[in-house]
Amino acid sequence: MFSILLFAALAVADPDKCAIQTQSILSKSVQQQINVPVNFSVSFTITPQGTLSPWSNILHFSTDNQDMATAGSRLLGIWFSPGTTQLYIRMGCSSSPNGGISSSPLPPNQPSNIELQFLGNTAYLSVNKTITQIYPFPSDRPSGASYFYMSDPWYVPSNALISNYKMKEIDSIRHLRKPHGTFQLAQEFRGQVDVPANYSITFEFTPINAIPTWGSIAHYTSDNNDMATAGSRMPGIWTTPGTSQLYFRFGTTADSNGGFTTAALPFNQTSKVRLQVLGNNAFYSVNGTVTQVYILNGVRSSGLAYFYLSDPWYTPANALVGHYHLKEIDHLRDLNMPTGSFQLSEGYRGQVDVPTNFAVSFDITPLGTVAPWSSIAHYTVDDNDMATPGSRMLGIWFVPGTTQLYIRMGSTGDSNGGISTAALPLNQKSSIEIQIMDQTAYYSCNGSIIQVYSFPGTRPSGLAYFYMSDPWYIPANAVVSNYKLKELKSLDNVGIPKGPFQLTQGYRGTVNVPVNFAITFEYTPVATIPSWGSIAHYTADNTDLSTSGSRMPGIWVYPGTTQLYIRIGSSTNNDGGITTSPLPLNQVSSIGIQIIGSTLYYSVNGTVTQIYLIQGTRPSGASYFYMSDPWYSPANGIINNYKMVQADTLIWDTSIPSGAFQLSTSYRGQVNVPADYNLQFAITPKGTVSPWSSIAHFTADNADMSTAGSRMPGIWFQPGTTSLYIRVGSDQSSNGGLTTTSLPINSKTLFKMTAQGNTINVYLNGTLASTYAAPGTRASGSAYLFISDPWYVPANAILENFAFSPQ
Repeated sequence: MFSILLFAALAVADPDKCAIQTQSILSKSVQQQINVPVNFSVSFTITPQGTLSPWSNILHFSTDNQDMATAGSRLLGIWFSPGTTQLYIRMGCSSSPNGGISSSPLPPNQPSNIELQFLGNTAYLSVNKTITQIYPFPSDRPSGASYFYMSDPWYVPSNALISNYKMKEIDSIRHLRKPHGTFQLAQEFRGQVDVPANYSITFEFTPINAIPTWGSIAHYTSDNNDMATAGSRMPGIWTTPGTSQLYFRFGTTADSNGGFTTAALPFNQTSKVRLQVLGNNAFYSVNGTVTQVYILNGVRSSGLAYFYLSDPWYTPANALVGHYHLKEIDHLRDLNMPTGSFQLSEGYRGQVDVPTNFAVSFDITPLGTVAPWSSIAHYTVDDNDMATPGSRMLGIWFVPGTTQLYIRMGSTGDSNGGISTAALPLNQKSSIEIQIMDQTAYYSCNGSIIQVYSFPGTRPSGLAYFYMSDPWYIPANAVVSNYKLKELKSLDNVGIPKGPFQLTQGYRGTVNVPVNFAITFEYTPVATIPSWGSIAHYTADNTDLSTSGSRMPGIWVYPGTTQLYIRIGSSTNNDGGITTSPLPLNQVSSIGIQIIGSTLYYSVNGTVTQIYLIQGTRPSGASYFYMSDPWYSPANGIINNYKMVQADTLIWDTSIPSGAFQLSTSYRGQVNVPADYNLQFAITPKGTVSPWSSIAHFTADNADMSTAGSRMPGIWFQPGTTSLYIRVGSDQSSNGGLTTTSLPINSKTLFKMTAQGNTINVYLNGTLASTYAAPGTRASGSAYLFISDPWYVPANAILENFAFSPQ
């Protein structure tokens, strides 16, 4: 091993006298005393020849000729860490005799130019003319007379070649470079800078490759630490392991490592990045659009900071950086409120004041579906996706793989409540409006309110962060235009259209359903549909079928038919009601539904044909009114002259016509059936019909054949004949009775029936035709009279002079 040159005491005015110009391998040297200036630099070229297991020394300045006894023992000492080529640099001071830094490993068998500069209370390490690390001394550092070893007697010499050693006094720092142009990231200290209270950092960033570790880009630190205090990251910027996502961290008194992670930036493409910190908000822009916002909790640090680009604690990100700037700001840039027509992309649009009652409207053209949730617009009080009721003041997404809108509106009762809509057509423009008034939200599509949502608690309003689209989900694949937020004074798109209109899903407003009411409208079925088809729906709780108030009433067409399906809820049956006879296709039918007390009356073309007896208490009062509702497809029909009015008396005439009339299904009111009675009429059969066909029916329970009172009596023609089929219920036989011979077609027959005691006699043209002895006690009392009834087709006959009287 070569012996290193020995030094006599040196005059700092002539520092070159201590220079080593030849290349030598390190070996233990004899101590010499030299004068170490207050501000000085030590530089040398070193070529590691290999690693050693123990600590191995390169050089050592010691005021007390000790390894580590006092602050001056390691005025400056440089070693290789065991088994590595990392420089281990120790610089003692009064409060930390063994403070210092460790470098990144030096390349073996390659020369590295090392310089340590000491100015004031800071030491600067340069590798190959780049300052990679600094060390701020926590207290006064020693200087003056010192023993100098290269290498020292306490450790084995490092296995390295050293040359161009110099020590000199300095009054400024070399190798401090401000960032300019475009450069490959490397560990480099860029000086101390003043970080304003409100600032922006802008740079162009071109990721070349991902690295498996955190990749440092830039780091401002007030305490020259990675993450020790609130000032350690003010801010710091990295790439996350294995990605090109940016990782921003900001220290505050509440969180020394708060921040956010961005979407991945494209490799080998230049992205323009801007970080703006204003007040307690941090705004991230890429290519001129703010895409993310982070709310800083606590007080953040500002002022003097050590600036690294990149820092010494992490591997540099494998990327090019260009046009790097830090500057003070007093307002935000890159806030682009939506105007015109645009393809959705991730974008923060600014803070907006959301009124208590407001409407959001826009046109949207879905271009395709995407597999995950995809964002359209998002208003959030706390700049979170879903943390509090204010996180989704209003958020709009597409459901995965569909064009269904998923609209969420938080409240104290449900932070993620809302509605899902029907799918919007691809490549077609749909005009959307969401109106929020008081405790109700209304969804409109193409001018019709289709769905309504009732808030279960208090909803937020006021200042909100507005994204279009948000940073938590990918943007929806859609074009949006004419986007507006406005304060709402009254609802749009409510009310029933004037004139005839084709049924579509539509909310028509909140209405008061009276205790007794009548609904009338003209209905033209255009075609049948295979599913339930909604016509109109009144619901107190804005649900289809949850409570007694869900259907108060609801009107549908039965699947595959033109039969009306009318439902009315009550305390004992949420879904009671009737199914009507089919209505003729492509013909106008005048429909009436009236509810008085506990009875529902259904009329078609001015004639009450069916009634329904409501069991229990039915609801009335405020109701959401749909025509048609959002839970079913609209009926394929045309509506005209739709009305609901209060009506305490029946608005249709149920009296029996005077003179002759063709039989049809009709309700003729309630009558009292005494124990003994006479029933008579003249009947002219016009032909036979295949099924049972009804003539007249008295029923106590509004049923065809359920109890003794269901037929008290009922009169039909037997199938395919004009033979009378007369049924008289009793407590021993609910369907006992008699039949007659066939009546002559197109001839008038005088019919008379007498009931006395248990004997029923039937007379045709004054002649006794048949007798029936009813077993047990016959039913009597109040009865609903149908001429003919709704359970069978009407008999093909003309009736006249219908009379019913007690004996």
